[in-house]
Amino acid sequence: MIPKMTEAFSDDSLDFDVDSSEDTEDASETDQVKYDEMKVDCDNNKVLEGVQGLRELLRQLNNGTLPGYVASLAKIQEVYNERIARANVEKDLEIKLIDRKYDAEIRRINEETESKKIDLKDSLLASRYLAPCLCKSSRIEFGHKGP
Repeated sequence: MIPKMTEAFSDDSLDFDVDSSEDTEDASETDQVKYDEMKVDCDNNKVLEGVQGLRELLRQLNNGTLPGYVASLAKIQEVYNERIARANVEKDLEIKLIDRKYDAEIRRINEETESKKIDLKDSLLASRYLAPCLCKSSRIEFGHKGP
């Protein structure tokens, strides 16, 4: 049934328009609720995906397969190995330096000992041979007659 032009502006048609706007409001509220629920579901899914991603990262970290962790661990291991190598070189150099100082000290002590031995030997020889001479000369000076 097609309304006539005069019927289009009647009270009945206005009532129909009012009812239509209420239906539109109800429909838009329902659509809004559905949209909000979908948005919440989408947000929940994003959160769950994020949590799953974090759990996966944690699992990889615990297994030692996380790429960033593995790279950092490799760098740390490399630095550690370099430090150990450097420490070993420094230790070897210090040992060589200490050995050189020790050898030099031993040579110095041996030379000093030999020098003192020679001085002592000379002193003993001199006192053995000079003592009788001194005794005779002191007797002569004091007017003693020797045996």
